[in-house]
Amino acid sequence: MSADLLPCPFCGSSARFIERKCDKTKYGVGCSNDGCIIYLPEDVKLRELHNYVWVYADKQDMINGWNRRKG
Repeated sequence: MSADLLPCPFCGSSARFIERKCDKTKYGVGCSNDGCIIYLPEDVKLRELHNYVWVYADKQDMINGWNRRKG
């Protein structure tokens, strides 16, 4: 999946996405660099995902939204 996502538009690091199984907004995307302003921790609690990143109901919407912001 991350091959479909472009690098972070702020720092150029690889993108990280997380999928939730039981919410309307199932997908979240952010940066894998812990020094970046849109960092998404690997161990984020899924109920708090919206505090870190943009969340989406559809995977393709997530990919399109992330990739449209390329730097």
